[in-house]
Amino acid sequence: MGYGYRPYRGSGRRSGPPASRGRSVLKGIIALLLVLLAVGVGVLVYLQQYLVYTDKGVVLDLPWAQEEQSPDPSQDQEEEEEPQESQVVVEDPEPEAAQYLHAVQLPLSALTDSTAVSQMEQWGGNAVVLDMKTDSGALSYVSAVPLAVSCGASGSDTAVNEAIQALAAQDGVYLIARVSCFEDNTAGMDHDLAILTNSGYRWQGPDDNRWINPTHEAVRQYIVDVCVELAQMGFDEILLDHASFPPEGNLDWIRKGENYDAASFSTIIAGFYDQVEAALEPTGTAVSVVTTSAALTGTDVNSGQTAANLFAGSRRVWIAPAEGESLETLTALVPQGQEGRLVLMTDAAGGAQENWALMYR
Repeated sequence: MGYGYRPYRGSGRRSGPPASRGRSVLKGIIALLLVLLAVGVGVLVYLQQYLVYTDKGVVLDLPWAQEEQSPDPSQDQEEEEEPQESQVVVEDPEPEAAQYLHAVQLPLSALTDSTAVSQMEQWGGNAVVLDMKTDSGALSYVSAVPLAVSCGASGSDTAVNEAIQALAAQDGVYLIARVSCFEDNTAGMDHDLAILTNSGYRWQGPDDNRWINPTHEAVRQYIVDVCVELAQMGFDEILLDHASFPPEGNLDWIRKGENYDAASFSTIIAGFYDQVEAALEPTGTAVSVVTTSAALTGTDVNSGQTAANLFAGSRRVWIAPAEGESLETLTALVPQGQEGRLVLMTDAAGGAQENWALMYR
């Protein structure tokens, strides 16, 4: 019959045998391991460039670890260069005490007997004045200036030169050379250099000394050469006395003309002062000029000195007060702001807070 017995197969899908399912699982594991191995090899190859071999072993030096540990060097530099705020206390410096000139004129014997410094201090001074070109025109030292030699104005004692240089080399000594410029009885013997009278004679001033003519270039250059020579010997300042046309005397006797024209006096004298300063500038030697209150007030029309040309440049102005004139009176004549350049010439020591010169000692 068609209805025979069939064994029970269970229901649903058929399953493979147990051995077949085990092999499938194993293959999956192997595939996973291969993938992991491949990834591991790739990572190892990538990280190999960051392996650092040290004396302590192999160290993995990862770039992102460096960035976390070390900030940007440029930022470090900027932080280092950024100034740190700090409180600075600035103390006002104490004002320096003004240095006033207290000059004492001494004879040449103070050089040879080595008492110049002690005499200066005895009179309360801080500077020494020596008469190096006298009103007679004679020079107190041995000069190499050709005109001084040819006219017989040069001194003959070289010991004076040596003593001047020795004194100038001492610390704390400010040395001033007085130079009688155009009142010069020696060079004035030369007819071509002298101021002449209407009769053609060599004119003489109130002290019977001849004057050499500032109009002549050779005359001005002679005085400049003497000043430079003195500066090179060590003088700190040159005091120009009689540095003008004659201010007094029998002026009507002087021959007028191109060599004596009052209209050009102030220009010639101003140019002479500038010429001396320019010549002495390389030596560092200062220049000062002796004048009168009449020149400062403008009432002196004969000398060529004016307040304008006297206080030009950096020179000091020395003045001997006339009878009844006080320091206050003279100071009032000085251009505003230039009062500290005024030196009062006197025969008695002045105050500590002013410039003074004790003359003719």
